[in-house]
Amino acid sequence: MLQVSQVSKLYKHRRKTITAINHIDFTVNKGEIIALVGESGSGKSTLARLIMTLEKPNKGSIYFNEINIFHPPKAFDYHRKVQMIFQNPDRSLNPRMTVEELIFEPLVINRIPLESKRNKLLNLMEIVKLPISLTKRHPSELSGGQKQRVAIARSLALQPQLLVADEATSSLDAITENQIIHLLRSLNKEIGISILLITHDLDIVRSISDRVGVMQQGRLIEMKRTNNLFNDPKEAYTKELLDAGICVPFKRCREFIVND
Repeated sequence: MLQVSQVSKLYKHRRKTITAINHIDFTVNKGEIIALVGESGSGKSTLARLIMTLEKPNKGSIYFNEINIFHPPKAFDYHRKVQMIFQNPDRSLNPRMTVEELIFEPLVINRIPLESKRNKLLNLMEIVKLPISLTKRHPSELSGGQKQRVAIARSLALQPQLLVADEATSSLDAITENQIIHLLRSLNKEIGISILLITHDLDIVRSISDRVGVMQQGRLIEMKRTNNLFNDPKEAYTKELLDAGICVPFKRCREFIVND
């Protein structure tokens, strides 16, 4: 489905050239959850911006269903097929819009007819486990978990094939975080949507991902099936992350229980 092929991203800072991403190469298959882990500054979020075409790589290509996303044919609408869940819903949701308006905004922008608007809204609210009574509320009237569920419903409005979740639970408390992880897993299983999960949290990774990629200083140093990576890491850096148990400073480890 998604193929990242030898992608590099360079930035100019005064007279220096900084390599944020260095020859990254991996795929996300249909129905798969791929996790990317690594410390802050390892290039994970830069890679997410490239995948969402918010920036362009200096080298390499990214393909979706064998189409180069930076040189697509006119009929190819990439952003209806790939959506992003951002880290902080307070920044990604317009505070002046109601829940209903937020969820339908992608449909309005893409000029998609809303003949069955009510049914569509009910379906999306049901998918993300939000009561319909919240549709007329504004983000300021919602809890952190409810806001992130609205953001997820909004990202599902166009029926994408791939979700890019960049630290989508890091601003939430542990209980709400667990609920969102359950939701992402159920979306993957029930709808078949693929997920690229970018996170610091190794507990989350172990609980829901099919494969894990480890990033260090802009390079993808190791990628394996999740159990294989945790049981038999090859790289010294990977072993350090696993020995630490979690790579978020000051956050306690816990175990996620995902009901299949």
